Amino acid sequence: GSYEQVRRERVQVNHDLILNYREKFGDFSLNAIVGGNTNEQSYNRIGGSISSIDIPGFYDFTNSLTPATATQTSNKYRLWGIYVNADLGFRDYLYLTLTGRNDHSSTLPLNKNSYFYPSAMLSFIATDYLQSKDIDTGILDYAKFRLSYGRTGKDAGLYAVYDRLVAAEITNPGYPSVDNLTFPLNGVNAYTVSNTAGNIDLEPELTDELEIGTDLAFFDHRVGLEFSYYNKLTKGLIATLPIDPTTGYTSQITNLGDVRNSGVELLLNLVPVKTRDFQWNISYNFTKNKNKVENLDVPEIFLGGYGGMGIYAVEGESIGQFKSQKALKVMIDGVEHTVVDGNGNPQPTPDEVYLNKDINEKFRMGLTNTFTYKGLSLSGTFDFRSGGYIYSYTKDYMHWVGSGPET
Repeated sequence: GSYEQVRRERVQVNHDLILNYREKFGDFSLNAIVGGNTNEQSYNRIGGSISSIDIPGFYDFTNSLTPATATQTSNKYRLWGIYVNADLGFRDYLYLTLTGRNDHSSTLPLNKNSYFYPSAMLSFIATDYLQSKDIDTGILDYAKFRLSYGRTGKDAGLYAVYDRLVAAEITNPGYPSVDNLTFPLNGVNAYTVSNTAGNIDLEPELTDELEIGTDLAFFDHRVGLEFSYYNKLTKGLIATLPIDPTTGYTSQITNLGDVRNSGVELLLNLVPVKTRDFQWNISYNFTKNKNKVENLDVPEIFLGGYGGMGIYAVEGESIGQFKSQKALKVMIDGVEHTVVDGNGNPQPTPDEVYLNKDINEKFRMGLTNTFTYKGLSLSGTFDFRSGGYIYSYTKDYMHWVGSGPET
């Protein structure tokens, strides 16, 4: 048997200094906040293990036929920033909200670790305006219209700027007779540069988003409707890029390109039954999103995959394109034919090709029913997603060995 013991410690220290100002100027109101924030996160992991247990039932690192091994991992992350938020209101029905924040991150290069992201939102409560003019809104209880623009910033993962030293390891020195060799080895210690190259040109990832929407309520708030349209562009998407191993590295964290997402969100709330002790709520939501890789610094980016199937980002296409070998086709007299060998087995294409299929759903929707009786609630949710492709290696393997129902 084997025995392992691991101890993990996560510590987060957060400080906020906030100054608030609130005042009314005739028909106008102002609520302003100026603040500063510092956040430090640290993680430590210490582990030990033995690969054999000499005396059964006695779990101790000394109870082994081979020496115990130890592992340790630690990291630290710091972020500090200043921010401002101002809410300006006019007669309680027209509001303008302005925000701005500037952060400094420890995970970005020193000359590029500062990034600013502002936002602005204008909202108009039409029902409050109409009521201030003594206009009856009838069945309409609440109507709000909103327009907003905002930018959000994102830093990189830990230790992506400079090359790192890691414990050295010799892989397959004498396969299959000799296992991998990890240092320290026979009293000799060694380190090697990590396979992930540092990137001193790394920049923060910034997302600009425009959103318009409305919130409506009817029939004494028995019917509610929320609708939003959004369009956001992420510039300098931070991701891991595979690179040629002849460089001495296998990957690098970098800004790969720009991705746009746009779509609509709809939320419908209904209260069909409402009594003193019982209430039935129905909530229906619908979401449709379309994304597109608008700019890419390389021809393609491998995002993940296994079993001969890969998912890629390609400029001009939706993110998550499937790529693999498929049956080789030829055109003879205007008719497409599959190329087979002498035994009638289809032959694959020489190289992997895009399959014109991606992981993205066309839309998703959900329906939630909630029944409340005297403070006790019971709810159930139905979730539906349409479109998008998946790859099942299990089904692929079953077809290969002939155990699938189709075979």
